[in-house]
Amino acid sequence: MGGTPIHFGAIQENWTAFQRMSELYDENELLRPDNDAWSPLFWALLNRSAPVEIVRHLIDHGEDI
Repeated sequence: MGGTPIHFGAIQENWTAFQRMSELYDENELLRPDNDAWSPLFWALLNRSAPVEIVRHLIDHGEDI
């Protein structure tokens, strides 16, 4: 899969942990696709229970929709 911690954080249901983790990365890394060209936003949308704040955060930081 080749996902980064951001990818794995995006699919989880913990907004606080994702927010803290995302502060450790610059926006380019925050939006970088995995080896299958899936973005962190795609990973977040795979989990219907993922907090909307994660999706909003990725869009606000430049995720292309």
